[in-house]
Parts: sequence; C-alpha cells; structure tokens
Amino acid sequence: MSRRLSLALLLALSPAPAAAQDLDEVLGGFEPDATEREMEDVLGGFDDEDPDLEHRAEPPVDRWWDLSGSLTLGLSHAYAHDPPVPIDGPDYRGLSRAQAQLALELDLDLPRGWKARIAGRGFRDWFYAQEGRRQFPDPVLENHERELEFQEVWLQGRLLPSLDLKVGRQILSWGRSDNLRVLDVLNPIDSREPGMVNVEDLKLPVAMTRLDAYWREWTLTGVAVHETRFDTGPVPGSDFFPPGVPGLPEQRPGNGGNDTEWALRLRGIFSGWDVSFHWARYFDDRPHSVGAPTIVPPFPSPLFVPVRLEHARLTLWGASGQIARGNWLLKSEVGWIRGLRFLEADPATGAQLRSRDRSRIDAMVGVEYQGITDVSIALELVNRHLRGFDSRLELAPSFTERNRVEMSLLTTADFLHDRLHATLVAIVFGAHAEDGAILRGQLAYDLRDALSVELGVVLFQKGERPPLDFLGHHDRLFAKLQYSF
Repeated sequence: MSRRLSLALLLALSPAPAAAQDLDEVLGGFEPDATEREMEDVLGGFDDEDPDLEHRAEPPVDRWWDLSGSLTLGLSHAYAHDPPVPIDGPDYRGLSRAQAQLALELDLDLPRGWKARIAGRGFRDWFYAQEGRRQFPDPVLENHERELEFQEVWLQGRLLPSLDLKVGRQILSWGRSDNLRVLDVLNPIDSREPGMVNVEDLKLPVAMTRLDAYWREWTLTGVAVHETRFDTGPVPGSDFFPPGVPGLPEQRPGNGGNDTEWALRLRGIFSGWDVSFHWARYFDDRPHSVGAPTIVPPFPSPLFVPVRLEHARLTLWGASGQIARGNWLLKSEVGWIRGLRFLEADPATGAQLRSRDRSRIDAMVGVEYQGITDVSIALELVNRHLRGFDSRLELAPSFTERNRVEMSLLTTADFLHDRLHATLVAIVFGAHAEDGAILRGQLAYDLRDALSVELGVVLFQKGERPPLDFLGHHDRLFAKLQYSF
C-alpha cells in the first residue's frame, strides 16, 4: 500500500481535526519513521498482485504443435463358432481377439498458415500366442497378429488466395454414404473383421496430391493417387476367410507412374443444399479371377481354372447431392462404372468365353432424421445394376447378379448427459436378405473425460453368395477399453 494511503488510514482511525489548518499541521509534522516503514512492510503485500497468480491468470500461449492419441484394449468372444476344419486347424471358438493398440497423432501449425500431420498406429493381438502360433499359417500371423505403420502423413497449405494444396498420406471423403460406398472409391477399407465398426472408421490412407480451387460457391478438387493400396481383407486360414478355399496369387499395379489414379470433383454448396459431379480413373479394389486352360477328365474341352487375381482399371462418372429440410437430410449418389471384368466360363464345358469389359450403374438414396433429442437415424438403399448381364455370371467364380440390392440402417442415441452412447447398425445384402446380413449393437460409456468402456454384439446371417455364404456361425461379443490423451 502507498505512503499516502497508509497515512489516510491512520488519520481515519484518529480523532478528526476541527479545521483544515489542523489537518495541515498534522500532515506537515508527520515524517516517515521506523513505525511507518514497518506499517508499509506489513501492508505492502496488499499493494501488488501475486506474481505467481498473475502468471496463472494469463491465457495459455498457443502451441505450434499438438500431440494426441489413444490406448485401446479390445476383446472378442466367438460364442457360436463351428469346430475347426480340419480338426487340427486353427480354432477360433471362444476368445478370438485380445488386442492392444496404440495410436498417436501429431498436428503442426507451420508458418504462413501451413499445417502438417504425422499419425501412426501399432497393435499386437495376444490371441495367437495364447492359442499357439504354430497352428496358424504365416500369412495369418503377418496380417492379423501385429501391425505397425504410418497412417496420415501430410502437408497442407495455401498456394494462392483461391488455391490450396494437400500432399501426403491422407483420407479423403468422396461420397455421402455412411456404410454403403458408391462414389467413395479413393480410399480402401480394412475389412479383416467385417461388421465391427462403421465403414467411415475403416478407411485406410493413401499417398496422394490434392488441389482445391475455389470460386464463389464452387470448389474444384483434383486428386492424383500415387500409392497402390487395396482393401485389407482376411487371408487364407483366418477366421473370416472361406474354409477350404485356396488363396490365389495377386498381381498388383505399381506405385505412381502409369499406374497413378486420378479423380476430379466439382462441388457447389448453397443455402440448404449442395451438389457435386465426379470423375475418377482408378483400380478396382475387388480383384477378378484370371484363368488358364487345363484338361480335367472327363471334360474333352479345357477347363479355365482361376490361377491368379488382377485388378481392372475402372472409369467412374457420377453425381451426388443432398438437401436439408428442418430435421431431415435427403441425400443421393449415382455412378456409372466402366471396365469391370469377370472370369466367364461355359457351365457345360468350362471353355472360357471371350473376355469383354462390362459396366455397372450404382444408385444410392438415403435419408437422415434428427428430430428426436440426442437421437440420429440414417437409412440408405443402394442398387447395383450390371449392364450386359449374362446368366453364366451367376456361377462360380463370379457369383454376380444383374441387380444387387444393399440396405443400411444406422441409429445412434446419447443418454445420461451424453455419457452413454448407443449404436445400432444393420446392413442387409439382397432385397430379402438372401445374400446375408450383419447386425451390430453396442453401448459405450464415458467413465471419465478420457476413459471409456464399450460392450457390443455382432450377428451374422448367412447368405447364398459370397462374401456372407459361410458366416452363419461367426456371431461374437466384443468389449473395448479406451484411454484418450
């Protein structure tokens, strides 16, 4: 406290002088002495703010980097699984997954508004060690037991006032659908354990260069994909690979060069609605069989037996749009895909027919409703129509239909002040589920801000055609404990 304020306090506690001159006399005769200095020492602490308190009250300085991640422990229990075939083969009954996963993500704010991200993950599944690693084929251990890889690694910034660049390994949302893909063809998905999570969370990043040019409400996006990467599926001998079916060698395109994938999108965003137009030149994620002539008695003509898998180069033309009306969101996608190939064989003699490209028209309509508090409902319907269909394509190894119908229902709800999250997903293949169905229900509870636990069940309905023609007894319970930081 200052000297004058100290004097005023002392005067306030003393009898008031009768006149102004008395006050002057009192003040004039008062000289700072040891008593005043002691009082100042005592009251001085109230004059200034605590430097530590001032430091704590200051807003935190923005860091140019941010590190986040998660540690996840996951378990699965296959309670309806059939005994292994052969008897001494891998046994997936009971505990079928005991996986620990660490994911890290580093975001960087660079000069001149540029940004970068470096993310990676690694997991280890102790189920295989518990069951005995010797009973599992090497491809199963290589693809399912452990993994360590970089995921998103990219650099993003503005080249010109209306031109952005993003280069590196990245995930690009190219369509509107949540679980059924029509136009979203640039990023492959991890389907080693189908039905466990939503397709949006299964996307795998690929190395690409992306340019975005802006003009009023429109954005033109050009993409060059330099990395050849396809859907990561189960391998022979794993739980979700058809038993008794041999694996075929797969011929894959190279990275970059003449095997670069290309894509363009023109998108306009307006009040309450948007529309986009798509083109892509890419490789089919699902390989087709390539056969070779083989004499198999008693057939006099050679049988064309599948000997390897190849990925056809496809061309996509498409459009999409969505309209928001109150609590409703209507969306649609349509794509015309050219260059599809199949191994076509005569059912009587096995003689191969002339190979020719075929095209398919995929159309999706969907609706989302959010009129109920903390509840979201999304329904999607896709029809895939193969042009130039031949009944021989319904047989092995193509198992292809003229029209393939797929349906998806996704419902989410939050309870207990957003601490309990419920999810119900149903994916149906075929108008009457004749090609199978997958149903998943799960509950996730936030034990604290950074710690959550999840319990769920996945049910499979066997279908008449691949890929669900053997999954009738793969139902399982799962649990997950996740710590985020």
